[in-house]
Amino acid sequence: MSCGTAAEIQNAQGESVLMTKKPKYDRSNVCVKCKENTGNIVIRHVVYCKSCFDPFVKHRFKKGLEPFINISGQKKAVLKPWGNLTIGFSGGLGSTVLLDLITRCYYSSEEVDEKKGNNPRNDGIWKKVTVCYVEVSEVYSKMPGRTAEVRQFIQDSYPTFEFVPVRLSNAFDKRWWERISGGPLTKSDFAMRLDPDLAFKLLDDSSSTPLESLQAYFRSLPTQTAVHSSIQTLIRVLLLHIARSKNSSHLLLGTSLTSLAISLISGISQGGGYNIREEAQEDWTPSLTSGDGKERAVRLVRPLRDVGVKECGTYAWWRGLKVLGKAKWPGGRQSIGGLTKEFILGLEKGYPSTVSTITRTCAKLVSKDELVGICSICQRPVQGGLDTWKSQISIRSLAEVTPARLAQDPPSNSLISLLCYSCQGTLTSRSSKTISTAESEVMVTLPVWTQAKLVDRERMKGEIQDFLIDGGNE
Repeated sequence: MSCGTAAEIQNAQGESVLMTKKPKYDRSNVCVKCKENTGNIVIRHVVYCKSCFDPFVKHRFKKGLEPFINISGQKKAVLKPWGNLTIGFSGGLGSTVLLDLITRCYYSSEEVDEKKGNNPRNDGIWKKVTVCYVEVSEVYSKMPGRTAEVRQFIQDSYPTFEFVPVRLSNAFDKRWWERISGGPLTKSDFAMRLDPDLAFKLLDDSSSTPLESLQAYFRSLPTQTAVHSSIQTLIRVLLLHIARSKNSSHLLLGTSLTSLAISLISGISQGGGYNIREEAQEDWTPSLTSGDGKERAVRLVRPLRDVGVKECGTYAWWRGLKVLGKAKWPGGRQSIGGLTKEFILGLEKGYPSTVSTITRTCAKLVSKDELVGICSICQRPVQGGLDTWKSQISIRSLAEVTPARLAQDPPSNSLISLLCYSCQGTLTSRSSKTISTAESEVMVTLPVWTQAKLVDRERMKGEIQDFLIDGGNE
């Protein structure tokens, strides 16, 4: 390991001067932990040897996970979650490292903590572990499916874990929804029009298959950013529902520190600033209650949020892990997420503390707006006063610029009041594709969990219909 490279330049007097670049590490190339071995890796100007690097990664991993295992949210001597564990696996570097760390730290005899006595062979942290893979190839006709490859990988490497494959089209499959949630839906479909009001209605003809509904939904999205954002949203909500169906208390994702920083900046740029905290950790409460009548939340945790992509790559290389690779979505580089990734990774090369600074800064952000509900599509909090604010700043045509029009509420069959600002922007982003879609008045089927919420809303409206005063407007 060298301190840097040297280059000869000439000064103003024409004399040759030796210039040395700034060293990759701060003071010495000796490991900062053992202070004996020569370093093998530099992490934000700090040097670690190969022997000390492994405990360093495991410490960061446990620090990002164990405080969230107990219901109280505090790290205790005995870790007692109320349910099982579900792990979202994409085939990428982060999820591969996550699976290996879960196995080594909690399901292997090499990690025995006699002081705390929390080794799963003695106490058992999670009784059952499920690995879930969401197949996204249905969105793109030329993308090959990878479910069989992932299944074989899990069976060979982690035979004690249950593998559950899910297709993205399950988001539009009523049979799938009724099987995992137990909640009935109407035989017809709720569909919406991608106009500024996001009006929805009950379709009489619901003969479309889940795959056809999925493809029609993504064809109607206005931009490449909207497509990629919607895929990520559907994957996350599908994983949450699978975790619920498996009676899991925790859902773990292999999001590294670098990926988290990219997701934070990308989410803010798409209007998701109100849900910035949910990018790191969130508690998702479904309409499922336990025997004591208390709702039990599925806790979504990203344990690698303190481990960068460089550390994950080094860990996988030294451990000899097989990385299948995450599926690449067409058009990814042209989306906001792709551009954000390219910018942050480029900045990280010259300024190694970029991603950690981003995550620490975003962790301090707190919204002043109150919570008024949960978004029907992404299942994240919705801020208050959103409808009024948007109506006051939006001009749809010159004929509509009147105080009365600006203060007018959306129609009763609008989905706007049930969506967060980020999902509203995803569905109504302006582009040439948006205009053509609005002119043709194409109705697209909604994901099943959104339809379930609309069914409850319409059922409640029917129950109180006799007590409502008719104001001349529906």
